[in-house]
Amino acid sequence: MDKTFKDFLIRDWQVGDRDAAAGVVKIVLEEYGLGWETGCSGCSDQDAVDVEKYYQQAGGEFWVVEAH
Repeated sequence: MDKTFKDFLIRDWQVGDRDAAAGVVKIVLEEYGLGWETGCSGCSDQDAVDVEKYYQQAGGEFWVVEAH
């Protein structure tokens, strides 16, 4: 799925997006004074790192928005 809206491209997540997407989630959590918990199956933020398991294999979707 690739869609555009104004100056934005909305597309499906790809493996190469892992670090950047997880980085955005981490920054937002830190802005709200929340911790970043990854590295274990029960960690609250592991889904932002293991998109395949927590979204795609579970029948969900994870989209990336790019500004152009």
